[in-house]
Amino acid sequence: MLDIGPDMATRSVPRLAPWLPLLQRGPGELQVGIGAEAGLVLSGVPDGVEQVLQLADGRHTTTELHLQAIRREIEPALIDRILRLLQTAGLLIESDAGSSRLIDLDGLRVRLLGAGVLGSAVARTVLRAGAARLYLVDNDPVDPTTHPRAGLATTQAEALAVGLDDRVEVVDHWSKPEHSAPDLTLIATDLAEPDPAIGDDFVSTGHRHLYLRPTRGGAVVGPFVHPGRTPCLRCLDLTRRDADPRWPTLLPQLCRTRLPIDRVLADWAASTAITQVVSDHAGRLPSTLFGTLEMTADECEAKFRRWPMHPTCGCAG
Repeated sequence: MLDIGPDMATRSVPRLAPWLPLLQRGPGELQVGIGAEAGLVLSGVPDGVEQVLQLADGRHTTTELHLQAIRREIEPALIDRILRLLQTAGLLIESDAGSSRLIDLDGLRVRLLGAGVLGSAVARTVLRAGAARLYLVDNDPVDPTTHPRAGLATTQAEALAVGLDDRVEVVDHWSKPEHSAPDLTLIATDLAEPDPAIGDDFVSTGHRHLYLRPTRGGAVVGPFVHPGRTPCLRCLDLTRRDADPRWPTLLPQLCRTRLPIDRVLADWAASTAITQVVSDHAGRLPSTLFGTLEMTADECEAKFRRWPMHPTCGCAG
């Protein structure tokens, strides 16, 4: 529990994190957040402070909070001290942050291969999560069942871009754009297996990439490839070959086979993929660095399957 200390300067347009409710604990006690580990408790506060702090929403200046405090016969200096306590505790966020996203791509430039059902779900999730730029690659002819409002678009990528915002740019190959290299690539075609040539190219250039693909009644997210450090797609294919000598015969056929995917499952897979990217961007170790997350409608849960770096792959150098 924190008592209110000396006056301190505060930011001019304070913004209390919107996921932190203001709760009355009792006379003179105000809790910010749910649980002691998530916020703090202010003691010795007069009535009306809660109403003043509700204006700390990123749209009202400190002066406006002062005026509201005066109307309630509260010293403005007290509001300043409370705001500084909140700032020190990390409970104020930047007023110009633009959103209250907890899952935030933090301005990453993302390239997306695939603009079918799965790719469409990924594209919208990427943009909602705050990507600075989204490059779309899918030269297949427009599928009107996926994009019924394609207008004059001639490719899947163009059709998907019609309904998105100006952060989206359509490019015609997985190696583009050349003028501004993406931070990572998401491969989310509606094929049963992705084209191995794409992964080989990204591994050779040291480019991070994450796979999503449909399965029977579900989807798979992963592997998330950090070339030379984590299992690549070829590692997985070699492991499958070891278990089934006919896998090299099956693989090219699967790379040409489209599988349907339920849109809710596609959204689930897309959200899972973006949380993996956000975790990686924050310096943590998302599970798909070491395997795949397999999700099905039957079980309604994601199961982790670990995959090794294959000793004969050569991706580790």
